[in-house]
Amino acid sequence: AKASIRRDGSGHTVLHYAAANGHFDYIRAVVERFPKAVSVVSNNGDTALLLAAKNGHSECLEYLMSKSSVKVQRLMDKFGRGPLMCAARFGHTKVVKLLHERKAVLDRQSIQDAESPLTCAAYGGHISTISYLLANGAYHDDTIRIPNQPPPPPTPPR
Repeated sequence: AKASIRRDGSGHTVLHYAAANGHFDYIRAVVERFPKAVSVVSNNGDTALLLAAKNGHSECLEYLMSKSSVKVQRLMDKFGRGPLMCAARFGHTKVVKLLHERKAVLDRQSIQDAESPLTCAAYGGHISTISYLLANGAYHDDTIRIPNQPPPPPTPPR
C-alpha cells in the first residue's frame, strides 16, 4: 500500500509546519519519503513553499522549489498572494531576491485586494525590501506611503 501524508483539520501537513518553522532537515526527510507532499495545498491555499517564503526561510524555500513541479509564478494562496508577495509583506528581502532571480513577477497583484509586493512591503515599513523592489523595476506611483513616515513632498507642477 502507498503511504500518504496526513493532514490536520486546516489541511496542513507536517511539511507545512516544518516549512513555516524553517526545519530544513525535517523538510528533506519528509520530501524524500513523500515527494508529492510538496504539492499539498491547505484549506487556505498554502503550500509548504508559500509558508517557507512567508516566514523567510530561504534555504528551505530553495530546496522546496527544486522539488516542486509548479513554477514559482503560478503559486498562490486563496487570496491570490504568491510567495514573493508573502515574503515582501514580512520584509524577507533575501527571499524576495531569491524569488525574483527565479522569475517571480514583481508587479503581480493579489486577487482579493489588488496588493502588490511593493504595497505589501510598504504597509509593513520594510525599507530594505522596498528599496530592492524599486531598484529592480517594481511599478510604483504617488499613492504608496510607508507607515510612520511623513508623506513625500508634492511634485512641483511642470
